Amino acid sequence: DDAQDSGFGAGDPGNAIYVVDPTNGSRLFWVSGFDHGDAQGVTVADMTYPIPSDLALMDANGDGGTDRIYVGDTGGQLWRVDIGADLSTTAGFKATVGKLATVSDAFDLADQRKFFYPPDVVRVEETTFSAVGKYDMVVIASGDRSHPLSTDVQDRYYAFRDYHTAALVDGDPADTSDDDGLADGYKTIQGPTVALTGELMDLTDINDPQGTDLDTLRSAYGYYIDFEGVGEKGLAAPIVLDGKVYLTSYTPEDVVQLSDCSLAEGSGNLYAFNVLNGAAVFNWDGVGDDTNLTKSDRVYTLGAGIPSGAVPIFQEEGITLLIGGGGGATTIDPNLALPRFRTYWGQEE
Repeated sequence: DDAQDSGFGAGDPGNAIYVVDPTNGSRLFWVSGFDHGDAQGVTVADMTYPIPSDLALMDANGDGGTDRIYVGDTGGQLWRVDIGADLSTTAGFKATVGKLATVSDAFDLADQRKFFYPPDVVRVEETTFSAVGKYDMVVIASGDRSHPLSTDVQDRYYAFRDYHTAALVDGDPADTSDDDGLADGYKTIQGPTVALTGELMDLTDINDPQGTDLDTLRSAYGYYIDFEGVGEKGLAAPIVLDGKVYLTSYTPEDVVQLSDCSLAEGSGNLYAFNVLNGAAVFNWDGVGDDTNLTKSDRVYTLGAGIPSGAVPIFQEEGITLLIGGGGGATTIDPNLALPRFRTYWGQEE
């Protein structure tokens, strides 16, 4: 939707998810904010913003097949789509849609957040940081890729707890009578904005919450961390490895340096922290030791330009993170001793 390049608002080009038969290109199913004219789909009233992001695909029940989708849109909304167990055309493709979160306010410039990149999702079982012991943590960063030099919006990293770990069913999770493909009883997390009551904890200035801060985090539906640079925004997907979130951000500078008539590239950062509580995991500011980390230890300064996401490179000697940028590639040792084994092998003689 070209209108997205000049402002914040709804738009119908691109506000849909399609399921297509790869053998012949025919459309099997759709999820959209408007009716596509056939019965094989779900009309979702609030899906009125374009979806520029890839889809995050998940196998929620561990049977080897994709059965859940998470994706954000340019309205700062995060969607969940549960897919039926039988995806064949003879059985009829089935899906149930719920809105996990909304974090934007169209009437306040600072809160006009957009999601351009997919989330990452991890299954969690713990009772230290959450009063509910089992949930799916969905992590995502906001940022307007079409306006990387903008400084108007307060972009953030978000971690949402999806407590409904079972498959969504049609209508209310306890009532399947209406058969419209909408999970009417699904909880939508309201992000803190001017107009909405926040249900997320602000961990921007809190590293490793303790005491009453820990109590607040346990009762929340997740947390967020502000990007604190002027115009700093997330322009890549986060990745979770061994319980740690790795995500990059971009901070713009002046568009033109009049003194030398050259473009200023801006700069990138790499963030790393515990996915459960936002606590720093490396002594990246070089102050003190590894046992007394602070919020400044969350961030590692990269080079000029818009950085790529952190790409893990798995080798026999260990795991390395590779991040591309304006000055070339940066490698980071995440100090991960994860087990590595081949999950797929194809060979043709």
